Amino acid sequence: MEFILKKYKYGISSDFIFKLVFNHKQLAKKLIEKILGISITTLTVLQSEKFVLNGKKDGKAVRLDIFAKDDEGRGYDIEMQSSNDPNDPLPLRARYYVSMLDQEAINKGEHYRELKQTYVIFICNFALFGGKRRLYTFNFRCNEDTSIKLNDNSTIVFLCSKGKSNSGIDKDIVSFLDYINDDSQIKSDFVKEIDKKVNQLNKNADGEGEVHMYEWSFMKEREKGRAEGIVEGRAEGVEIGQVKLIINMIKYNMPLETIANSTKVALEKVRQIAKEHNLLK
Repeated sequence: MEFILKKYKYGISSDFIFKLVFNHKQLAKKLIEKILGISITTLTVLQSEKFVLNGKKDGKAVRLDIFAKDDEGRGYDIEMQSSNDPNDPLPLRARYYVSMLDQEAINKGEHYRELKQTYVIFICNFALFGGKRRLYTFNFRCNEDTSIKLNDNSTIVFLCSKGKSNSGIDKDIVSFLDYINDDSQIKSDFVKEIDKKVNQLNKNADGEGEVHMYEWSFMKEREKGRAEGIVEGRAEGVEIGQVKLIINMIKYNMPLETIANSTKVALEKVRQIAKEHNLLK
């Protein structure tokens, strides 16, 4: 059976493209340094799409987009967020991610003083907190005296491409946020480097580009499923191949809305399939 690939350029806000681009430690290092205004000697991207398990029985695991550590032991989780689901508030997710990274950082019997600085960074292609700013950095402070920091070594950062003020943001990150909004806006060497990698990943001169290999496998699963019939169970009316396709697309962290549009399956059914297979973040 012949499979025809649909030509489509995936941008940096596609989760799986983001992972493939910033799985390269030099690009990840530059991104982190420019966002946080810090210097890193050596960065190790431990794993893209890392799973962190809750120690509690039946506890919720998290799937991290980019998880890295530097030579000082500082930990970094970077998430590309392309949908703002009111039923999945980002601040609460950020809180949980920090707790899971802490659980990952120390072993049984170790002292709490072993907890190094942890950064959870969400890069969003939408506005947050009213949209007045593009950068929001959160640390614990005393409500009664905001000059007192808790110094718990955790920082949560939200970068929003659709926000207004660029105050406090490195110029290369401003360019990066503009690029997220419109990938024709290449205003710095840093963004040029990112765009080059995005284009390389989308390239498919011989049908062997990484992105199109994913897409080809999705198409193959769908065609295979059509021959098997209609899937039974709660996702009634959705072909087996489509279910497999949707599961694979979710695993590559494609936005549920994009999956629904691409597969012509109702968004609520896509969400249902994700939930039934424990794939929702």
